[in-house]
Amino acid sequence: MTQAEAQAATQTAKLLVGKSALITAGGAGLGEAIALKLAAAGANVVIADISSKRGAGTVEQAEALGVAAFAVKMDVSVSQSVQEVIKQTIARFGRLDILVNNAGGTFGYTGKLADLPEELWDRTLAVNLTSIYLTSKYTIPHMLEKGGGVILNIASVAGLNGRPNEAAYCAAKGGVVQLTRALAVEYSAQNIRVNCICPSFATTRGIERIINESPDPEATRQHMLRGILVGYLADPKDIGEAALFLVSDQSRFITGVALPVDGGVSCHFAS
Repeated sequence: MTQAEAQAATQTAKLLVGKSALITAGGAGLGEAIALKLAAAGANVVIADISSKRGAGTVEQAEALGVAAFAVKMDVSVSQSVQEVIKQTIARFGRLDILVNNAGGTFGYTGKLADLPEELWDRTLAVNLTSIYLTSKYTIPHMLEKGGGVILNIASVAGLNGRPNEAAYCAAKGGVVQLTRALAVEYSAQNIRVNCICPSFATTRGIERIINESPDPEATRQHMLRGILVGYLADPKDIGEAALFLVSDQSRFITGVALPVDGGVSCHFAS
């Protein structure tokens, strides 16, 4: 490591010292990468995940970075579960400075809207969009009490462009973008910044499993690469770097932004 790199690492390690962060679906994939970036910057982290086993793995890595961390089982679509996790966070750390709403998913459905089961529509919106309403609703009062905070929502390029056979997911992620803007308008004057990231495909374990289990893995990978100008899928750490920037004071003048971290997809490609 060069002297410049060492200095940069030292500066990064101080960005979030003294702050606490709650990351939903933080046990794997983008959530894990974001949680570890925040931990490396000094934040104490709460890993909320539907799987407590996955969350424990992220906690172990975060603690190795020298911060306090704990994992908790959480269903982001259930109000009581959300409220309980936020209470535990406040009880443990005394504050909640950063909320990262990362939970989401398509639940395996690809098909036309007319064939989409109602229960799958409801589930897609509940996990991807209503969850952000719930976590924000019960976190914001604590942030206001402490003088402010940051909310970061993970949307998708599917929330910026229409895509075939993903109507529910597009609707939900588009809602995330608009909810982000609405919350920024409502709370930025009270020192709560609200932004979102719109990623394209990243090389999470889940995406790699989809590729490898498909009938033609190379064709599937090429389909995912379609429209990505830089020519490769994102590393989850790429999303983590953007997240760290948006939750730190380095972005103190940024609120209400939907930032594509997508290799160029959204600037030219709709489907």
